[in-house]
Amino acid sequence: MRREEYARRLGAVEVQQTFYQPPAVETARRWREVAPAGFVFCVKAWQLVTHPAGSPTYRRLRSPLAPEERPLCGLLRPTAPVRRGWEATLAVARALGAAVVLLQTPPAFDPRPEHLANLRALIPELRAGGIPLAWEPRGGWPPEQFLRLCDELGLIPAGDPLGPLGAALARGPVRYFRLHGRGGFHYRYSDADLDLSSTADRAVGHLVRAISPGPQGFLGGEGGKTPKLHRHTLVGREIDNQA
Repeated sequence: MRREEYARRLGAVEVQQTFYQPPAVETARRWREVAPAGFVFCVKAWQLVTHPAGSPTYRRLRSPLAPEERPLCGLLRPTAPVRRGWEATLAVARALGAAVVLLQTPPAFDPRPEHLANLRALIPELRAGGIPLAWEPRGGWPPEQFLRLCDELGLIPAGDPLGPLGAALARGPVRYFRLHGRGGFHYRYSDADLDLSSTADRAVGHLVRAISPGPQGFLGGEGGKTPKLHRHTLVGREIDNQA
């Protein structure tokens, strides 16, 4: 499907490429320039911010880390490599005019005291960048604790509405939906799966992970399939009002 067709059928994309290695700011500006007016970009934060250097995703890092940097990467630690990763993410997000930056923390970022301290220390710094932040934890966080922290730190709750945090995501005026597939990314969603009205009927707005811009243009959704999410994509104006 051509880039123009994605832009015609969908109102938003989440940029996944920024997680592995942010593109050049000039590239992000070109994406913004060719997108139609009102089209919404969201950005996934660079893995240096969220994931430790032992993650297999670091194989896609184009610039190798210095040995002394590796123990300091990820897990939202207030360290120099994490801050460098955030500045690169923020530069791309600003070039795109991104509505939201997504922080997806790995299973290793579980609710232990050290990680809570990192979260509370770093998030105010990241929010100072002026772009709303969404948080999707993958480390077994209890739903009530997850919601309390989002409220305390001014984060938009994010996750799979069909997953363990689905009930928690049913609350709050704004939340960010990311569909991961039941049992894996190759899961084929039914229309019943994608009828999110029972979850989203009181939402001011919600974001759905639909497609990801990459070097070759707008790419398909998970597994290369074009997801049938058009009626569920309600983004932009409501998010603009969220600090």
